[in-house]
Amino acid sequence: MVELNEGLFIVKTKGVLGGAARIKGSRVRVSDIAVDYDYHGLSPGEIAEQYPTISASDVHAALSYYRKNPGKIREEIKERENAFKER
Repeated sequence: MVELNEGLFIVKTKGVLGGAARIKGSRVRVSDIAVDYDYHGLSPGEIAEQYPTISASDVHAALSYYRKNPGKIREEIKERENAFKER
């Protein structure tokens, strides 16, 4: 598997979660963090509490990646929504 590092905390691994950007060492996608933050209005601390495998620093790294790549992350969110609707 090829792992692309997008900084110290964010990675993309072919074959893991469809290659979506995720927090290193976890299966938490940056798009999951973005949804919790933008759509559910959770604070970074509240988000970290929701996922026991990540830290507040991980959440901040994911939000930073999201801010730098909003189109890419929103597209991932839209693709998951469409896949869910098709079920």
